[in-house]
Amino acid sequence: MNETGVLMEYEQILLGNTINSRSKFTATYISKNADDRYALHLLRYVFEEILDWSPIVTRTFLSGELIDMLKLRVVANSIQFPPELSPKTDYFYYAWRMYPEMVHITQRELTLNVYEKVLQGMLIKYPKGFFLKLHGEINKAICLNYAIEQYLHPGSIEEIYKFFSDKKKGTSVLGEISVSGYL
Repeated sequence: MNETGVLMEYEQILLGNTINSRSKFTATYISKNADDRYALHLLRYVFEEILDWSPIVTRTFLSGELIDMLKLRVVANSIQFPPELSPKTDYFYYAWRMYPEMVHITQRELTLNVYEKVLQGMLIKYPKGFFLKLHGEINKAICLNYAIEQYLHPGSIEEIYKFFSDKKKGTSVLGEISVSGYL
């Protein structure tokens, strides 16, 4: 893989030079069908060499506004996201992909990210396959556990059993905390 070409293209775009009518990246390097290693290499170059940011700073401060200012929107859009994350709001995922050995995101963090978006109304429904695919059962357990901790505040496991033994009451609460129908 020759990353020099994508870096040279980016520098020309950043400088506003339109040599050979180039104001966009060539599809060889940056596109939905291209290998996203080029896009990730370019992002690492920008954050490490141009901005002098660490992986943690990148995860914390990366935003849509910064991506647009650095003329990286096309690059960012070429990176494939899992269905439970959005390239328009979940900028931490870029840092995770650029620095998988340094920036860690657990399945619980990813699942609760989606769950909170559903609760806040940012997502109308859970992403397709969220409770069915590879981590579906784990996602269900994480959401239920979090909901019980946050909304029921049980003192013991016996209190949880007692609460959910009343089917009407338990189903009502599960509906209110957006996990009904998935368990």
